[in-house]
Amino acid sequence: MSVNVTTFANALKIAYGPMMPEQINIGSTPLAQKIEQTEMNIVGSTVKKAAPYGVNGGFGSIGETSALPAPGGNKYVQFESDLKNLAGVIHLTEKVILASQSDKASFVNALTSEIEGLKRSAKRSYGRQFYLDGTGNLTACGVTSAATTVLVANPQYLVEGMIIDIVASADGTPVTKGTGRRIIAVNKGATPSIVLEGTDKVTTTTDHCITEQKSYNNEMTGLAKIFAQNGSIYGLDKATYPWLKAYVNSSAGALSDKLIIDTILDRENETGCKIDMIMTHPLVYTAYYDYLEATKSHVNTLELKGGFTALSVNGIPMAQDRFMPAATMDLLDTSVFNVHQFRDWDWMDQDGAILKWDSGYAAYKAVLTKYCEMICNMPGAQARLSGITVS
Repeated sequence: MSVNVTTFANALKIAYGPMMPEQINIGSTPLAQKIEQTEMNIVGSTVKKAAPYGVNGGFGSIGETSALPAPGGNKYVQFESDLKNLAGVIHLTEKVILASQSDKASFVNALTSEIEGLKRSAKRSYGRQFYLDGTGNLTACGVTSAATTVLVANPQYLVEGMIIDIVASADGTPVTKGTGRRIIAVNKGATPSIVLEGTDKVTTTTDHCITEQKSYNNEMTGLAKIFAQNGSIYGLDKATYPWLKAYVNSSAGALSDKLIIDTILDRENETGCKIDMIMTHPLVYTAYYDYLEATKSHVNTLELKGGFTALSVNGIPMAQDRFMPAATMDLLDTSVFNVHQFRDWDWMDQDGAILKWDSGYAAYKAVLTKYCEMICNMPGAQARLSGITVS
C-alpha cells in the first residue's frame, strides 16, 4: 500500500468522518442524546429565536349580548446568542507519514491513536459544556505564590493532559506565564491542586480561575447559566423577565420519591412543561439507589443511547454524569432545548484539503470543528434540587 498525505486525508474523511458526530455527541453525556440538534434560527453567526411566554389573553366569558373578548396575541421575546466555535486538532509529523509508507499497521496505529485522543478530548469538553455557564470557568484558583503547583477550589473538571489558561475571573486577563499550560497532575485531596508542566512559575489569587485553553467566555450556554437566579441569559435580564428563572431548591436534603415527584408536578403545573430527563451527580445517583433499597422499592433501569444506563423514576430516566455539580439533581424538559449548529462535527476543508502543512514544522494538522449553541426556550420550566444528602 502506498501511503502519503492524501491517504491519511482520505481516511480522515471517509473512514473516520461519518462516525465522529454520533460518537462525540451521544457518547459525551446522557443529556446530549435527548436534545435535538437543528440548523434553524441561525442569522449570520448568531442564534436568534422568538420565545413565547405567558398566554394569548384573547379569551373571556361574556354576556349574551356583550362584545367579543378583545384579541390578545401571543407574547414573545427574542433570544440572541452567538454560535460557539468548538475546535480540535490532530497533528501528524512527516516522519510518521513516511514511516507508514511500507507498513500498513503503522499507518492504522498512527491515525487511530490520534483520532481516539481527539475524540476523548472532544467528548469531554463538549459534554462538560452542557452543565456550565459559558464563561469557561472550570474552577477558582487558590493563593499560589511563584510555583508550578497551583491551588484550586474544585478539581472536578480538571484532568491530566488538559491544556489550560489561568486568567482573571472578571475579564479573562491571563496571569504571567499562565496561558497554554499543560496539567501533568491533579491532586484531589483535602487541599486540591494541579501541577503544571515545565518550570515557568505562576502566581494566583482567588480572583483568578482556570479555563480550557482559549475558552474564556467562548463556551456553550449550559445548565449553570439556566439555573442562575440572577443576571441575564440570551440577552435578557432575569430581573425584568422573572419567567426566565428556573426553579431551584438549594437545601433539598434527603432524597425521596415524594421530593422528586413534588418538584416535577410543581414545574409541570406551573409551566405546562413535561419533565422527561433527570440528571444527577454520581453520588446523588447512588444515594437514590440506596433510598430505593432502604424502602424495598423495585429498581427499574432503562438503556439510553450511547451505552448509558438510567434508573426509572415513574418512567422518567434518571442518569448520572461526572460533570453534574456535587449534591445536585436537575429535572429537565428536554423538548424545549435545542443545540443550534451550522452543521455537525466535520473536518475543516473549505480550501479542499483536510490535512494541511503546519507552517514552521515538519508536520501536518487536521482541524475538527463544530459551530453551535444550546438554547432553552423555557428556562423557567426546569428544576434543580441541590444540597442533597449523600454519603
